[in-house]
Amino acid sequence: MPDPDTPRPSYKDPPVIEVVLSVQFEPLKEFGLAHFGMLWPKFQREFPLTEGKQTLGRVTESFDRPSPPQIGYQVMSEAPPMRCWFMSTKQTELVQIQNDRLVFNWRKLETGEPYPRYGNVRKKFVRQFRRLRQFGVAPLSWTVMDWREGGVAPFVVDG
Repeated sequence: MPDPDTPRPSYKDPPVIEVVLSVQFEPLKEFGLAHFGMLWPKFQREFPLTEGKQTLGRVTESFDRPSPPQIGYQVMSEAPPMRCWFMSTKQTELVQIQNDRLVFNWRKLETGEPYPRYGNVRKKFVRQFRRLRQFGVAPLSWTVMDWREGGVAPFVVDG
């Protein structure tokens, strides 16, 4: 597996339109709408725009055999869980939070901002994870699989 700190090629205008880093944890059953309101002040300075979205489904990898596509439905007696987007002013950076996941996106939009490089995006993801953990939502530490060209390398997010 390649060393994650090995310098990568640098391009004037790299063909990257989005970088997404995500961590999934056990669902927090009591996490609801009020918690998003309590969380937002911790992100608001850097991410002043918000949107409510439908939650992302749980991701489970099965290496035994491929699972067939599944179609399902739910009958609910209360409002479904939600996912909240906290976005930067230019909407190029996005933090997504729901009761079992933190996602950080960098997106190339028509702003003229250059690609910040993967290492910088990863540092921002770790900073958002730590913010969430300080709020008491995310686990104390987490091993994240770092998917890059040339291989996969785990890194631990903690203190």
